[in-house]
Amino acid sequence: MGFVHPPTEDRAQITYALREQSFYTTVKGLEGSCDLPRSRTAIIGLMNPGSTELERLLLHPRDFGLAGKDVSDLPVAELAVAIESALAGEITPLAQSAIWNGGFYLWRCGAADSIDAGLTLAKALLTDGKAQTALNDVKQAIASLTAIPVAP
Repeated sequence: MGFVHPPTEDRAQITYALREQSFYTTVKGLEGSCDLPRSRTAIIGLMNPGSTELERLLLHPRDFGLAGKDVSDLPVAELAVAIESALAGEITPLAQSAIWNGGFYLWRCGAADSIDAGLTLAKALLTDGKAQTALNDVKQAIASLTAIPVAP
């Protein structure tokens, strides 16, 4: 769950407790999203099953070699090109953001034993074409459900 102001995070914790949700992540992200910033320390809350306290995690991308300017809002056409470049394995600013975020979430969701391992995996998924292949698979699945042809 992304947030901007601490009271929003507090309300989310109450909501998760009411819903008996014991595993979640809060992120003081970019513009209130769950995107980890590259320009500043990421303020993250981790709730794990069996815990009654939100664990605070402060991560700075510079400690992982990923500090940089956050990718600003791009016009749709430019964003599409940037996404295609990242999925083609080019290490662009958007790809660096994808590695930073992807690596963290791969670790958080248990696909990697550490954040460093998650970052390595996220980079490999982009550079070896597996992320592009997965996107193509999703496009094909959607096309089969909607009977609308989708370009690969």
